[in-house]
Parts: sequence; structure tokens; C-alpha cells
Amino acid sequence: MRRLWIARHHSGPEAIVSHESAAQLHGLHEAGRDRVVLIPSDQRRHALTSVVWHRLTDVAPFDVVRAEGLPVTTLPRTAVDLAAVVSRHRLGKVVEEMIVTRSVRAASIGAVLSRIRRSGKRGVRHLELTLDELGPGIEIARSVLEPRLDDVLQIAGLDEPSREHPLPSTSGDRRFVDRCFPEARLIIEADGRRWHERRAAMADDRRRDLEAAQLGYLTLRLTHEQLTEEPFGTARAIRRVYDLRLAEISRAS
Repeated sequence: MRRLWIARHHSGPEAIVSHESAAQLHGLHEAGRDRVVLIPSDQRRHALTSVVWHRLTDVAPFDVVRAEGLPVTTLPRTAVDLAAVVSRHRLGKVVEEMIVTRSVRAASIGAVLSRIRRSGKRGVRHLELTLDELGPGIEIARSVLEPRLDDVLQIAGLDEPSREHPLPSTSGDRRFVDRCFPEARLIIEADGRRWHERRAAMADDRRRDLEAAQLGYLTLRLTHEQLTEEPFGTARAIRRVYDLRLAEISRAS
């Protein structure tokens, strides 16, 4: 604790305890490595060689709580961060400890992963496999998933969307999309597949999205975790995108 306080004082009041140090502050034992790890309050190089600095730019205010008087990443966020720096085996043990001893839902970890994942981000595949093993392990039925999507759209304050709307396609694809707002040329798809199945289907998803884009449609793909664990934040994001689309179409006309 003394080393953490010294490191935070050196970095500044906005520094955040993260990774292995966050896991230790949360009382987890499987993360290992008794070292000090912080996200600094700025992007400067820091002189303390006894501290591991991770310069992350995607930490939201709700990713941070306080423990022992220090700002620390939440348990779900800590799991996502650890995926980039620990082995697949150790990651599984840490996530399992969170679920068993801290009542963390696998879906909560998945929601954070959905929000911050990007191409090339380290640890994403390891965490996807871990969540498939320790989470529900089944595909979410459409009868369960689509009402959750409709609830989020209602929270967003949007009018009734077009349901089972034909996929805008340049190749004659006759499939349908989950929900569509034709006036904004906005498609919203809900994805309840297991993580590794989502990755396997990525090429087809991107082909569908590209075909729709050629006809002026933007596609938002929302995971079950986003719909169930972060409904209000997801609703706000959808509303912003919808309003921007309407404004762009209005300007173009």
C-alpha cells in the first residue's frame, strides 16, 4: 500500500491503480506478481522504475471505483486489462475467482470487452475463450435477445423501428436485419452468439455491413452483454448515432 500511494503521488491525483495491483486491492489472489501497476494521469514518461505504467486512453469514469482510499479499476475492467498481460491459464483462474468469490457476472466482463475492443488489442481472444468457458456457454435465443434490444431502443426514445427489415444488399442477399430505421438509414443487429462464434462469423458480418454501406446504411452490432449490462449507456450511444444520421441525411438533401 505504501508503494501504491507513493507511485500515485508521483504520477498525480488522476492516476488509477490497474492490472495486477487492482486485482490485489480487490482481494483477488490469482493475479500474482506483487508489483505496482498504475495508469498515469498524463502521457509523460515517469521516472519511477519500480512502477509499471500502462497508458490506456479508453478508461471511462464508470470503470473506476475506490478501494483503500485509492481509485482502482472495477473488477470487470480489471479482467479485461489483465487479459493483455497474463497467460491464458492465469486469466482463466482470475476470472473464475471473480465469478465465484466476488459474484462478478461473466456478462459484465463481456460488456466491458464489447465497449473497448478494437483491432489488434492484446488479450481479446484469450478473454473471449475464457468467457465462453466460464460464462453461460450457450447462444442466447432470439426470443430472449430481441425483447432486450427493443427495451434499449425504447430507453433511447426512438420511434418504432422496422422489424425483420430486408437487408440492403448489392448482391441480392435475401436475409433480414433485426431492426432498421430507414429514415436514418440505420441498421441495428443484436448478437447473442458465444464469443468464439462471433469471431468465426466476422467475415460474413462484415460482408453484410459493407453491402448495406454501399447503399448508404450504417450497421450497429450490439452484443447481449451490452444490452443486458449497459442498457442506458448503449441507449444513449444509439440515440446519438441516430440523431447524427438524420442530420447528415438532412444536409445531403
